[in-house]
Amino acid sequence: MVGVYRIGVFSDVHGNAEALEAVLEDGRRRGVDEWLCAGDLVNHGPRPSEAVDMAVRSASVVVMGNRDREVGNDVDEAAMFVPAGRDPAVEREALRWTKTQLSERQNALLRGLPSIATEVRLGVRFAVFHSTPWSDEEYWETGVEANRRRLRDECPADVYCFGHTHRPSVMWDDGRVFLNAGSCGRPRDGDPRPCYAVVSLSRSHGGCPGSVAALKFVRVRYDLESVARDILEKGLPRGLAEALRVGA
Repeated sequence: MVGVYRIGVFSDVHGNAEALEAVLEDGRRRGVDEWLCAGDLVNHGPRPSEAVDMAVRSASVVVMGNRDREVGNDVDEAAMFVPAGRDPAVEREALRWTKTQLSERQNALLRGLPSIATEVRLGVRFAVFHSTPWSDEEYWETGVEANRRRLRDECPADVYCFGHTHRPSVMWDDGRVFLNAGSCGRPRDGDPRPCYAVVSLSRSHGGCPGSVAALKFVRVRYDLESVARDILEKGLPRGLAEALRVGA
C-alpha cells in the first residue's frame, strides 16, 4: 500500500523467544516499519533471556508488564499476581525459575521499563501500556466502559495499545482505537499460533496529520513443539507445555 507507515504491535512474549522471532520475521515480510511492545517479556517460556534482548533490540517502545515488574524487582512469590483459574504452584515455580535465567543487566532493564509510553507517529497519538496505565494486573474486560472513559480523560490518544489478557480484540470509539494485541508467546484464545497486530497509518499530506488507514491481526506458524519440549527439558511445569499446545 503506497504512502502507508506500518506499526507492528506485540505483547506477552513470556519467554517464548521462538514465537517472537517468528512474529518479527513475518512482520519484516509484511513491511512493518516499527514495532511497539506492550510488556510481559518474561515468565512461563523457556528462553526469557533471549526474549528480553530480542524485544528491546527490535521494538522502539517497550513497556513494563506485571511479570517484568515481578522478575526485575525480585518480587516474593507470595506477592505475585496469579490470575483466577490458574494454578498458583505452577505460576510460582515458573517465576522462581525465570529469576535464575536473567543477568543483572537484564533485571535492571526490566526494572527501568516505563509503565506507559506515549508516542506520536505521523500526527497519530499512541499510548502503550500493559493492561491499564494505573494497574499492570487489572484485566481490561472487567471494566471496559469505565476504562475507556478514564483513558480519554487521563491519557488522551488516538490509538491505545495493550495486552495482558492474551486475547486479541479491538474497539473503535469516536475515532479512537482500543487495541489489545493478544499474545505473541502464550495465546489464551484457543489458537496457539503467535498473534500480533499491524496498524497502518496513512502518511500526511500538505501539513495534515496522518490517520489509521487499516488495522489487522496476524497469526503466525512456528515450531511450537520444539518450545514445548524445551519447557519440559528445562524442568518447567508440564502444564505450561500443555497450555501452550492448545492456546489456553
